[in-house]
Amino acid sequence: FFGYYKIFPHLFGNIYTILIILGALSILGILLISLDHLIKGKVLQLKANLLILLWPIAVISFYTYSAVYFGGVIYDAFLLSAVPALAIIGAKGAGLLYNLQAKKKYLTIAIILIILAGGIYQLKYANNIIKNKVDSYDAIKEAGLWLRENTKKGDIIMSRSPPQNTYYSERETLTTNSPQSEEALITRFKEVQPDYYIVSIFETPNPIEFNIIQNYPNVFTPVNAYYQDVAKTQPSLVIYKVDISKL
Repeated sequence: FFGYYKIFPHLFGNIYTILIILGALSILGILLISLDHLIKGKVLQLKANLLILLWPIAVISFYTYSAVYFGGVIYDAFLLSAVPALAIIGAKGAGLLYNLQAKKKYLTIAIILIILAGGIYQLKYANNIIKNKVDSYDAIKEAGLWLRENTKKGDIIMSRSPPQNTYYSERETLTTNSPQSEEALITRFKEVQPDYYIVSIFETPNPIEFNIIQNYPNVFTPVNAYYQDVAKTQPSLVIYKVDISKL
């Protein structure tokens, strides 16, 4: 559950993370102090504060469950739906600083500098992500497009990249569930009954998911592959046709 919270400094920077923490503590303190009014529903502002606080908690809880189901992957993009609430909470943290007993002129300058410093971090972070991710997932995209053109509607794909493959292939895509043993993976195959199986170097690959192909070559037939190098000696992704009846 705390996996997403641990990446806050990486996503938002230390400055914005501190503002979010201050804002969350401020809201929580107000709610606890006014608990009786909150229960009676007399003050609408308290309900608004409760909603703002629960919003990111609900999002993180949901995607933590999804991450476990999809192989234990913490994916920072899932936090996007919580950003509006986190921004409001961070603004409340900035407001808490502004209300300190000090000259407003200096506090205003300090808060402006804090927001600018956090904004500069966000711009640099976004720029690095864009540059690093431009071509990083091309193999998954191309594999999904190939599957869309070469499979039938209703075919099931098994992959460690369900969201991406579902988008590009327009086919139902299910995860391996990050098996801890080959027996568990075989059980998962028999449960899902996939028509195709994608093995790649992306999404924290599991050795068990590679080894099963070598152990059951009559079940998995390679139909397409994508490579990291021009010489095509280092595959980054391979698509296999699955004959589940032989497993």
